[in-house]
Amino acid sequence: MVARVRTRIGSLARFLPADTGLWLRWYNSAGWMPTQREQAEQERQRADRLAKYLRSQGVDPDSLS
Repeated sequence: MVARVRTRIGSLARFLPADTGLWLRWYNSAGWMPTQREQAEQERQRADRLAKYLRSQGVDPDSLS
């Protein structure tokens, strides 16, 4: 059986100096779903944390392939 994922669209008001307006965003039972830009930033931060951890363990992440 395949679990159903329910997504909906909602409005989000943003009041930032360079980004003001009403935006439509997807959300599900867990909350707002990240945009592609937000998801890319989260993935970059995760990669940075992993690289920092590897360095603390004496592993150079840049030498891994």
